[in-house]
Amino acid sequence: MTIKKEIYQLSLKELCEKLTTGDLSSLDVVNCYIAHIERENPKINSIVSLKASRARLLAQQADEYFNKFKKPLGPLHGVPFTIKDAFRAKDFKTSYGVPPLHYLKTRSSCDVVERLEKSGAILLGQTNVPFSCFEWQTRSPIYGLTKNPYDMERTCGGSSGGSVASLAMRMSPFEIGSDIAGSIRYPAHCCGVYGLRPSHGRVRSDDMGPSLRSSFKNLISVGPLARSIEDLELVLNVIADFEKFNGSKKKIKIGYTLEWSGIGVEPESAKLIEKELNNLKEKGHEVQEVEINIDMKRAYWIWGVILGFECRLILPLLLRFGFGLSFFNWWFNKVRFHSDPLTKIFETGLFASKLDYEKALAEASELRQEFDQFMKKYDVWLTPVSSGPAIKHQKPGKSLELSGRNISYSDYLGNFLCPTALFHHPILTVPIGRTHAGLPIGVQYHGHRSKDEELLSVVKSLILKRV
Repeated sequence: MTIKKEIYQLSLKELCEKLTTGDLSSLDVVNCYIAHIERENPKINSIVSLKASRARLLAQQADEYFNKFKKPLGPLHGVPFTIKDAFRAKDFKTSYGVPPLHYLKTRSSCDVVERLEKSGAILLGQTNVPFSCFEWQTRSPIYGLTKNPYDMERTCGGSSGGSVASLAMRMSPFEIGSDIAGSIRYPAHCCGVYGLRPSHGRVRSDDMGPSLRSSFKNLISVGPLARSIEDLELVLNVIADFEKFNGSKKKIKIGYTLEWSGIGVEPESAKLIEKELNNLKEKGHEVQEVEINIDMKRAYWIWGVILGFECRLILPLLLRFGFGLSFFNWWFNKVRFHSDPLTKIFETGLFASKLDYEKALAEASELRQEFDQFMKKYDVWLTPVSSGPAIKHQKPGKSLELSGRNISYSDYLGNFLCPTALFHHPILTVPIGRTHAGLPIGVQYHGHRSKDEELLSVVKSLILKRV
């Protein structure tokens, strides 16, 4: 007996098929999602701005177009979606989690939103982010705390936390995230969805923010979040002119590393990753534990210096120099993260000279080339996302326990995320199972630089359908 799925339970691929063939009307789909959001969102507070009337009007127009011309508007015809409150969208306030920006009127959409809407997708609302999108938990000074659908006492991750919570609760069929320090990858891990940090520059990011100059141009990557790799491919095709990879391999060479810089993973996470690796071996793939021959502590430091310097470039003029910069460092950095090692790295970048910054960029380029050489030995490289499952809601900077010892906040959460952001390669977060408490665990599959399609194709051939 086949159980009929509710519209919001359909995958993006299924939804597109039914909408582009006329089996479903866009208005019915939009109304179903709005009703589901109104039912479920109060539990977790992930969607912070919902424009139901606007969405219904656009859905009616999509239906009228389809009925008149007997063809869809585009590949995402009539598909409703939500998006992170960091992407400029016309008719929406875009705050980046910063209260003063919340009052600015947005007159145009960024390239990513424009591409999605031109493909026929309909923006329903925006999802929550932490202050300035700079945190691994999602607590906004404007909209409050977003909770993890799997455990309300735990984080949904950050900064794309509202995005993945919306996705996990099926309040949106896909989302778009941005990633500097794991803001796509860590939330995907926390909430059991798929997230792609594309190769650097693959998706346009320089116009995404709310009336800000280009920010973090050497670190940021914008990419899709979804409940399957097939759905990721559909979205990437729209926002980045994705071309499907046609090659195939029966035997994949997989390197894996579960610890570096003295930081590993909790025992239960390790068991789930070991199970994943054993499954790959049983399928006949070559699986090899490797020690990465790159100084990852140094990579973490260089990442932080670049982050701090590029942060200073987008500050208001009064905060870029002298006392203003010292005040910003104290308030934004030290008050929030206290004595966490991240504060020292970030501070070094904030006060760095242009020459220091250029030296950091040059060293980053050298590390990138070292990573490219390392990756030549493997089709993909597997690593943890974080040292454990989603952490409980807590004050940023508070140390965490790992296997009986205290680990700094940024090492526990950022060890496997920050240094790898420096290498500019595609990274796919894949859910592999849940702990005994029901918390999702994911891994990172790293691919070759600029070969995003190949990474998605290879990983899709490796894994079983899990969601």
